[in-house]
Amino acid sequence: MDPTSPLDWRTQAWLLSALIFNLPFYFRYGGDLWMEWPLPQYSLLLGVVALLVAVVFFFLPALAMHTSRKPLFETLAASIGTFPAEAVRGCGAVLLICYLSEFLGLLRWLLSQAWRLEAFNWTFECLIAGILGFLCFTGLQGETAAARMAWVSTRLGVAILLAALIRVHDGWPAIPGGFPDYTGQSAGMVLWRGLSGIALYVAPLAFFAAGWSSRGAGRKQVMATAFVGLALPLFTALLLVGISNVAVHSSPYYRYGGNPSIALALWGGAAQSAVAGRMLLAGLTFFGLARFCIRALADSAAFFSRKRAAQWWMTATAIALLTGLSRYNFDQRLIHTRVATTYVLVAASAILTSDWVLKRPQAEGRHRLDWVSCAALVAGLAAPWYLPTVIVGTGQDAWGYQSLLPSYAMALLTCLLGRLAERALLARRGDTAVAVSL
Repeated sequence: MDPTSPLDWRTQAWLLSALIFNLPFYFRYGGDLWMEWPLPQYSLLLGVVALLVAVVFFFLPALAMHTSRKPLFETLAASIGTFPAEAVRGCGAVLLICYLSEFLGLLRWLLSQAWRLEAFNWTFECLIAGILGFLCFTGLQGETAAARMAWVSTRLGVAILLAALIRVHDGWPAIPGGFPDYTGQSAGMVLWRGLSGIALYVAPLAFFAAGWSSRGAGRKQVMATAFVGLALPLFTALLLVGISNVAVHSSPYYRYGGNPSIALALWGGAAQSAVAGRMLLAGLTFFGLARFCIRALADSAAFFSRKRAAQWWMTATAIALLTGLSRYNFDQRLIHTRVATTYVLVAASAILTSDWVLKRPQAEGRHRLDWVSCAALVAGLAAPWYLPTVIVGTGQDAWGYQSLLPSYAMALLTCLLGRLAERALLARRGDTAVAVSL
């Protein structure tokens, strides 16, 4: 994989779409934005959410990368310095490992449910390691092959959504009206929490995907990638999951007292013999997401060395590590680690966007530290501690993640104001130097 070769926007779009059309996204994030509005208003809200997330977390950083024409972390080092950039790189690697272990844990659960395996089984562990090895091998293929595999994964993901919706056709009459006040919260809070949860998933992955734009042909191609590869798939998946949940709620498969979900739409009321095959088929949609994370580790996080022996050693270590971590699905320590590293990448994305907006020239040579960017990074990460809880939520609000977007805004605002103050100071020093020379 040559990091300097041109990359077609269609290839980027297929790779991005695999981040959305997969079972882990449907299960854990696709239902965050409940359909508490009639269908026309709900569709409009989803369109705004999808465009906002695509523009803020992919399109703007991608434009910064396209302008720099350098790899992701080299561009970041020019903004914040080499030391902070390496720290962000490390956080990115940790986040990708957490993502892979979390989603591999979901695949493990599906396989164990399909085969009724409860206790530790060496054959099962070897199967998980073998699947992960296969994903590492296929995930590091060329971009054309990767795009074809992402195309297959995306089509399968769409088919899974359509199959779930068709299966709950008895509840279709309830779709136009939605289910108002289902969560017992205000519509604004439902929208805010849903947007925050979706951004938590999309933002760090979009940050890595933005690094590809340094190899793009032009800004129109970047815009096409953002719309076709991220905004449109995100809107489609959220809409289909949302109306499917409404249909589940009014179908015979709904179990009173639980939340309607894509799982009930796919497997509710089905015999165990039928569920096993459906679970295995749905689990294949995980492959596209896993390959993306593995490519991000290799391309952006420098996880793999160029030496063949080191590649094999690191690959084997990663497989063993992820196979072990996948056994701790829903472990709060892994979740908190992933969320914390997400905040770091989101603040770094805001800094890249700020420097692009102000058209800040990249510093020549390598510098260890940029005080303005580091202050912006700290301001973004510390936002939950100094902003009012009405904006960022409380510490006990484990599933709201309401402080992510305010953290991004504070990092962006701090960097913009710092850069403007820096420019004014430099301009004043220049005028003083001219006056002294005269």
